[in-house]
Amino acid sequence: SVEIRVVEDYKAQVRSAHKISEQPSFEDTTSAKLSVNVRIQPKAMILDFTPEPIPSIRLGRVKLPKLPTQKASVGGGNYSGTYASFVLSSPRSKKNVWGVRALHEGALSGVKEVDYARQPSYNNEVLADFQRATKNWNLKTQSLLKADYVSFYGANVVSTNPLDSVPGVWQQQYGLSQQWLRTSNPTSKVSAMYRSGGAVYNFTHAGLNTFEHLAKTAHQFELYADDKTVFLDLGYQFSDYNGWA
Repeated sequence: SVEIRVVEDYKAQVRSAHKISEQPSFEDTTSAKLSVNVRIQPKAMILDFTPEPIPSIRLGRVKLPKLPTQKASVGGGNYSGTYASFVLSSPRSKKNVWGVRALHEGALSGVKEVDYARQPSYNNEVLADFQRATKNWNLKTQSLLKADYVSFYGANVVSTNPLDSVPGVWQQQYGLSQQWLRTSNPTSKVSAMYRSGGAVYNFTHAGLNTFEHLAKTAHQFELYADDKTVFLDLGYQFSDYNGWA
């Protein structure tokens, strides 16, 4: 139903052509930058938060089991060997602790093929300990008593009629020590601090007019340099020995 009419013929001529002098332009609209204005404006926000109350701490006491404060042991063995020990200590405490220990070991013989039927040997020891804790220091005191009997076994020859008992000698030792330790740290910045120390004295009598006095002391200091700690230990020992030849 479309009617097409040609009213005039058209003949192209060279002189009627026009040269295009402009280059074609291309534009990618997908990467084109858009102008954007950003404005930040504070806005108050009201939070209606009501937390649940935290239950209060309940303090309770837990009863600790009692530590054994007394102990006794006895025993025996070959060659008329004897053993006995006894320990007595204080109950559990956060400030004062003390204890005493006594020990005995001995035998009447034990060395074969000697000229004596009995060669007794005894070891006896009593040690007492006391410790006290203060706000800034821990103090510890110890005392020691020892009495040992040593036999001279004689010649390694079996005698037809062995003697009753071998000669021997008692050896005694007495000691006393005191130690202290600082448990608190300085509250202000310091360059050095005294941390711990102690002093010990021992007297030993080995029999046959032979004895020794021994005394010594030791101390520890802490030196602070920036973030490092240097430990400095100082000590002194004195010994006096007298022997018999």
